[in-house]
Amino acid sequence: MTAANILRSSVLVLAGLAAGWWLRSASQSRTTTVMGFREDAAVVQVKGRTYSFSELPIQMRHHIHSAYLQAHGQFRTVAEDFAARVVASGGKDVAEFTWEKEYGQKPSEEEVRKAYESGFRNVGPLSDAKVRAEVERSLQRNLVMNRISKELSTLVQNKELKMMWDLPLAPELKLSVDAYPVVEVGDESDTQPLEVEVVFNYGQANSEGAFFAISRVADSLKRRIRIRLLSESTGLAKEEAATALVNCLAREAGFKREAWLVHARLTQELYRLPNEQSELPMAQYFPGDPELVKRVATCNPKPLEEKMLVANTAAWKPLRSNPYPMIFINGRRISDQDPRGTEGVLRELLGERGK
Repeated sequence: MTAANILRSSVLVLAGLAAGWWLRSASQSRTTTVMGFREDAAVVQVKGRTYSFSELPIQMRHHIHSAYLQAHGQFRTVAEDFAARVVASGGKDVAEFTWEKEYGQKPSEEEVRKAYESGFRNVGPLSDAKVRAEVERSLQRNLVMNRISKELSTLVQNKELKMMWDLPLAPELKLSVDAYPVVEVGDESDTQPLEVEVVFNYGQANSEGAFFAISRVADSLKRRIRIRLLSESTGLAKEEAATALVNCLAREAGFKREAWLVHARLTQELYRLPNEQSELPMAQYFPGDPELVKRVATCNPKPLEEKMLVANTAAWKPLRSNPYPMIFINGRRISDQDPRGTEGVLRELLGERGK
């Protein structure tokens, strides 16, 4: 099935599920939410049996979730525009308010020429009516976007804006991950650490970004976060060595600092090594910390169970849309499509869990 057909199918199923989501929201106070998300919503009836959303294959459920988040992006754009109109109009006759009326006056010749020189010279001569019209439309759009941004900034600062749509977590992927190692970031004095799971492999270039994002969130929340390292099975010698070493360090008492440092450095460096290399150049990676290198050398790595690694890697594969790490909370993936951004989702969800 092509990507276009998959997306089309996702949107069609999303439309079918909307009825279930809407019924849920209709039973709630309209001051609480406009639309929610129910995993037990009915999807289709086949030969007398009704199938729910939770019974769809995990890949289909994630397509629906992505479509839902894309729809939320459109919803948010419209809602923010409307919120700015409420403020700009003073709350009166909002339905009749338009930005065209608010900024109906054409820009001055000086403004047009300045905008043309800065970004439209390659489009054509300003004497061309179509080019001039496009420059004027651009100036109008900028005025509107700046005004919307200003009004929203004030509303957010004063805590006077709330989007009435619950963003769903991704469908749950139920797998046992207790055997995988854990590294920690954030406040070591935190006695009730939070936990996230990350699916990755050490051979992924630029994979460190996901882990450093989690570290930044831990610092901003002033919390300790446990990162369960769900390493994928690739069959490469260098990645097996890295997985075994970090697993060893993470399980060794008093090696928590070393486990995080070694893991983070391997995500930055391992992809540069030949695939068949099983000896990791730790002295090269930590030239200024011989004590760390010495402590790491005392750990005798034991590989994780290969059968489990292979099975779980196969289960995660349908969720991949790119080669980068996938972050999970309680078995639910944080989507690349989420309009809040990865760190925004982590701060929001982990912040709520930490209360």
